[in-house]
Amino acid sequence: MILLHGNSLSASLFKNQFEGDTLKKYRLIAPELPGHGNSTRSSNPENDYGVMRFISILKAFIDKLSFKEFALFGHSLGGHIAINLLPHFNNCKGFIALGTPPLKSPSNPHEAFLPSPFVGLGFKPDLTDEEKRMLAAGFLAEIHPELDSVIEAISNADPLVRSYIGKSITDDKSSDETAIIKNKGKEIKIALLAGENDKLINLSYIESLSLPLWKDTPLILKNGSHSAFIDLPLDFNALIASFLEDL
Repeated sequence: MILLHGNSLSASLFKNQFEGDTLKKYRLIAPELPGHGNSTRSSNPENDYGVMRFISILKAFIDKLSFKEFALFGHSLGGHIAINLLPHFNNCKGFIALGTPPLKSPSNPHEAFLPSPFVGLGFKPDLTDEEKRMLAAGFLAEIHPELDSVIEAISNADPLVRSYIGKSITDDKSSDETAIIKNKGKEIKIALLAGENDKLINLSYIESLSLPLWKDTPLILKNGSHSAFIDLPLDFNALIASFLEDL
């Protein structure tokens, strides 16, 4: 299973998935997007930090690994990237998104996301320490033992990542993610997860979508944040294991 992290975050935040016992029987792989985590910072950020470029790089990465079969998990922006990867692979047997409201075409972020200062900070290059904490609290919770880990991931990301991701979302021709899920949902299992206390996405929007989903509905994780894989690792890992068993 390939785990794709979100904007300004890092693969290191999946530590509870790698270290827990629930998913031990599966091979987990968590690449880091260009400009994030331990990935090098680009000398050509305008080219390398766009969403379409991330999709292209990850497609080449997965092709290189030559899996017989695999599943995809995407968190937040990683979920949007993963949706756009689905049409390229017949050997992807399942997909799970967390904190990722599938967008329509033309793009409808005003419906999919809540009006929130956190969203704007996700596309601002230079953040003050207070703004980093605010953004981290949007991903997780204002008081949480792992908040500093999220702040560290945000601090380690190339500041230009955020501005070029924002620019690419505006400039690139967006795909209809709901149409991709409707089409691929005929062939593979797809699950949409969201935290009950997510401060970024509109839960009523994802619940209103008529999509072919595992368990027939988006699954809301009680007391979970936008990053429920961090604050509810036992519940989250158990749900992932159940999904993988069903493949």
